[in-house]
Amino acid sequence: MDVETISAPTTLDPEPETLDDWTVLPGLSVSRANAALIVEYRLPLKAEGVFVTDPGRFGVRVGLKTGDFVLKINDRKIDHPEDVRRAPTRPGRNVEMDVRRAGKRVRMRLWGQCWHQAPCPV
Repeated sequence: MDVETISAPTTLDPEPETLDDWTVLPGLSVSRANAALIVEYRLPLKAEGVFVTDPGRFGVRVGLKTGDFVLKINDRKIDHPEDVRRAPTRPGRNVEMDVRRAGKRVRMRLWGQCWHQAPCPV
């Protein structure tokens, strides 16, 4: 029996989704894990979370980097970019994110929402 192999895709598919101003991290671009990402970042075949394609202006401020995987926000599992969009964003609410970076799990804490507003409204 002959089996033909094919190379991994070279583009990110589907298109990354960029979060708007009413989300937890405006400007953050995320994508679902796919074969191209799994090969490029040497991930396990069952990579969890969503891939950060661009942390955006505010994501950089809180320490996110391209290549991070967002696993959880406020203890809610993140499987799809839409899960990040729906993360709670009430004014003053603290946000905790579990992120996988270079194979290690990292917990990030974002205190209130004033970190993405300047000046912070009273």
